[in-house]
Amino acid sequence: MTKLSTIVGGLMRDLAQSHAISDAYTLEAFDAYRRDAMLSHLPVPRLSIREAQITLRFAVDAVQEAKAGLDPDDLRSLWLDAMRKRVIPRVLTGIGRFDNERVVSAFDRRLEEADPPAFIEPGDLLAEGTEERLVKSTLTFLSAEVGKLPATVRRSIENTAFTPTLERVVREEIPDLRSAARRLEQARQSAEGELEVSITKESLGALADHQVSELTLTLTLEDLQSGRPQSPGE
Repeated sequence: MTKLSTIVGGLMRDLAQSHAISDAYTLEAFDAYRRDAMLSHLPVPRLSIREAQITLRFAVDAVQEAKAGLDPDDLRSLWLDAMRKRVIPRVLTGIGRFDNERVVSAFDRRLEEADPPAFIEPGDLLAEGTEERLVKSTLTFLSAEVGKLPATVRRSIENTAFTPTLERVVREEIPDLRSAARRLEQARQSAEGELEVSITKESLGALADHQVSELTLTLTLEDLQSGRPQSPGE
């Protein structure tokens, strides 16, 4: 059995090699045209492969899924990043303090310095029926972090609807955060999983049409200038 990634990678490698062979031939032709009095007045021919489309027919022999889930630290980092970039900015906007740079910076520094808290259970981001527990632990953490802010910042949010706004925003954001965690887990499993395929004419010929899959690849080659980095737009 052969991995699909090996086949696709091999196709891309061979296409790149064909481009290199074409460039090597162009260099030889350039030297020949330069030395010939008549050819030197003509443009040097160059074959340039810009894009190739390949249709690949294959049958799946086996799918080996990754068994390991996300690392707890990855989940805590995902959670903390959502607090910094989504929850707190929305709360400060809701109480009319997002235009106060001093307040915004203080909150951001506080969360940047905070370690993903141990009492946030990473599994709550993925397991069913744990949303309410995650909401409560999130509110407990954020309320504690607010208490660590400078006194002047805490006074600036007094007499505002900070607490009810915080709870509302957390409840609105937690479902999206849990969905993001599931997508991250699925992406990680897809990256670590293996898809083994049959692709020979003999192996495909013995299968019914509905057992054969088809993948169309459109490959585009980029020109890179050796000896210097490629600038945007080149």
